Amino acid sequence: MTTRLSSREKQLGEEELFSVLGHRFRIGILDLLHENVELSYTELLEMLGIDEGLLNFHLRKMRKLVKITEAKTYMLSDLGKTAHALIKAAQDMMEDSEQLSALGGPISIALTPDLVLRRVFAFVVDGAVLLFSTGLFFDKNFLAFLLSALELRFAYLLLPELSYQTIAAYSHIFFAAYIIFTVLESYKGQTLGKFLFKIRVVKVRAAPDTRGRISLMDSAVRNIGKVFLLPLDLLLGVVLYSRRGYLRFFDFYTRSTVERVMPI
Repeated sequence: MTTRLSSREKQLGEEELFSVLGHRFRIGILDLLHENVELSYTELLEMLGIDEGLLNFHLRKMRKLVKITEAKTYMLSDLGKTAHALIKAAQDMMEDSEQLSALGGPISIALTPDLVLRRVFAFVVDGAVLLFSTGLFFDKNFLAFLLSALELRFAYLLLPELSYQTIAAYSHIFFAAYIIFTVLESYKGQTLGKFLFKIRVVKVRAAPDTRGRISLMDSAVRNIGKVFLLPLDLLLGVVLYSRRGYLRFFDFYTRSTVERVMPI
């Protein structure tokens, strides 16, 4: 049996909902309860870092969005879940809008020969460190493949087949490189090679000339191109997106770029 809300109840629900949307602490309470499902009063107090009086005030404002269980813990009501979904959708739309704005805005870091060379040398250093540290540099089969690749002698193998065989044979090395590059770039924007050549990976923000630290997820995505799909990644980037300041397709896809590190 479905219970229909009265017009007065609907009005109260709408007022409660829009009231929450206007304050960061109430949005924070919604996020915490959505993420943790159920929290005690003390846990809310500690996670928000506010005093009891302020928490009590906001909980009273959210009486339609939060319910108290028999164990005296707090959970989201059905209306609270709806409010959180609406807020999340609005935040996603804002992020998408920022990314589109970033695409249209000018990029102050052009693909200068100096910056491109630094990226190439940094990649060579990272690759050399990986080869020596894993012992791959002393693998005769790998060295034979590397020599054939440098001399463009692919004999009876097509490039896709050659790439597949190489990744399959040395998959553990590729995944080790992927994990190392992803973690280092999300931590400080720099692998060892980038650190030595004074460059770093940054996130392109909505406002022109604004940069920020790249997230772990963005770092993971952009390194898929560098480790597993580099030829295609570079080809698409140079042909389609170099005029916008992107050297690789996955740079464009994650709205990230590489900049010089200015001395302090």
